[in-house]
Amino acid sequence: MPEISVVIPTYNREHTLRRAVQSVLGQTFADFEVIVVDDCSTDQTKNLVESFRDKRIVYVRHDQNAGPGAARNTGIRRARGQLIAFLDSDDEWLPEKLRLQVEFLKGAPSSVEGVCTGYYLHLVRLGMTVEKVPSRPRSWLEEFLVRGCDLTPGTTFVGTARCFARVGLFDEELPRLQDGDWLIRYAKHYQLGLIRKPMARVYSHDRPRGEKVEVSVVRFLQKRGRDLEQLGRYKKRKAQARLDLQVAEAYLREKRFDKGLKWLARGIWANPFQRLGMYLLLW
Repeated sequence: MPEISVVIPTYNREHTLRRAVQSVLGQTFADFEVIVVDDCSTDQTKNLVESFRDKRIVYVRHDQNAGPGAARNTGIRRARGQLIAFLDSDDEWLPEKLRLQVEFLKGAPSSVEGVCTGYYLHLVRLGMTVEKVPSRPRSWLEEFLVRGCDLTPGTTFVGTARCFARVGLFDEELPRLQDGDWLIRYAKHYQLGLIRKPMARVYSHDRPRGEKVEVSVVRFLQKRGRDLEQLGRYKKRKAQARLDLQVAEAYLREKRFDKGLKWLARGIWANPFQRLGMYLLLW
């Protein structure tokens, strides 16, 4: 039995998947299996995975496209390791990542069942790289709701298999925001460990469709209503505005001004001072 199961969900990313898988195979900690969950790709993903000819790699294919949350859940169900790690198929790890996280969890108290690392954020369209080093907030609930989930757990998180039995799986009805939603649930049961070193490379280049962002935000707000109430009126409005403006941004980029202006107005009403200038520049 491998100590770690590495879950890589993918959909039509043969052009980046090789880099992701190679970064796992190049880890200094080698007791792992790699579960590539193909979410019904139409490219050559299957042939690419089979070309590695490595017995540690397991290929699983969905019959229908079900989204990243469902793909991660498939990987979790197939995992045999005591620990489960995630890697988005367009990102990559640095060689020492798994070793550091395994050592961290072995020395952690029982209240800690998972750990995230820092990462290098590559803003592909801008040609910029930003170093993201995590710090511990006063409240994870406030951090995730008001400021957003900046830990990128889809690439940086390693946790025990048993924590998923208690916290649950990813919400398959969230096209986006499923990482933050899951970490909010995790933080209600366990402490989250942090390694304050960049141990991954995250590539940001997608511009999500407005409908996808809207569906995610509406469902997220419905699910997290009680959590928002715990924040108090001012912080609740800040959290609401941040999410509303994400929807506005997506629609305005598509020049769908009717929907974009509607969500922009919602965001302004919730919190007039929340990064409004940045979003107006997206027109």
